[in-house]
Amino acid sequence: MGSIIARVFAVLLVSGIVNFIRQRMAYRAYLKTLHPLSTIPAPTRTPYWVEADHTTILQSAIAGLQQMAWGAEPVDDAQGIELYRKGHVALIEMSGAWSKAPDIAQTFLHCPRSLAYTGVAEVIYTISYVSGFRYAPLGIAVATDWTSAAIAADPLRPEPWIERTRILSKGQTKAHLLLAEMALQKARELDPLHPHLPSAENAYYTGIKDYRAAEAAILRGLNYAAEGRISRIERRALLNNLAMNYDIQRRPAEALATYQQLTTEFPEYAWGWHNGSRALLISGQLEEALHYNERAIAIMPFPLALQANAKIRERIAAKARSTPTTA
Repeated sequence: MGSIIARVFAVLLVSGIVNFIRQRMAYRAYLKTLHPLSTIPAPTRTPYWVEADHTTILQSAIAGLQQMAWGAEPVDDAQGIELYRKGHVALIEMSGAWSKAPDIAQTFLHCPRSLAYTGVAEVIYTISYVSGFRYAPLGIAVATDWTSAAIAADPLRPEPWIERTRILSKGQTKAHLLLAEMALQKARELDPLHPHLPSAENAYYTGIKDYRAAEAAILRGLNYAAEGRISRIERRALLNNLAMNYDIQRRPAEALATYQQLTTEFPEYAWGWHNGSRALLISGQLEEALHYNERAIAIMPFPLALQANAKIRERIAAKARSTPTTA
């Protein structure tokens, strides 16, 4: 048994070293040729947390999106921006109901080409979600390519740069984060008061683990919501991000208070209940965690919530077994 474990460990170690060397070589190459339209190739290996069926579905969706005539029948600019914002909000509202993605993609179809390409990048990025802050590398790579096409179509639009920042911030290498920083700088230069900029800043600062700066960006975005500059659904996403930010900073009281606010204001939001259940589980509030989890499942029984349900019930059963009974 020991020899088998040793062999498995050796294989994993060699694989890790090879991947590290590849990443370092790629990073150095990027530093030599870096420019604003640089893109990241898809990784050759799929991380353990990406299910095979997820990758298959993602590949199929990407192939279908590539066949659409993005921006082929553009409307005027003002209408295009309105269509883009409508699609952007719809993708946030979708929240795991991936079957809605094709219909939402149609929203971007008649936008000016740059916004249409930004829209398809957002569709791919959204359906690439795995869990936590993790996204399928294939989706990150392809969505980045679409932002490059959007920028090439109109380099002075801030939206492609903002979306590029969000996407690259979920990459796995220093090169991704360096390119995300460049995109963020360009977005700030083009429109420092753009209502979607705080979301991009939050993504970037979270990617580099500057959680205080990410928190400040989210709070500024919530101020935009109070001013009516972003939608109610975008406010929902920011509240969820704020609660997760407090979780990461190990500020459980503020995290749980924010999850309570989120689920009170948006009782139909399954991910708010799910993420709240995870925070309650970590804090040891098992019965309340189960309540939050069951609310999430009742709204949308997605796999992560079902997995969490089993984990919470195991913890409750273990606690019951360890509690002495009195005669």
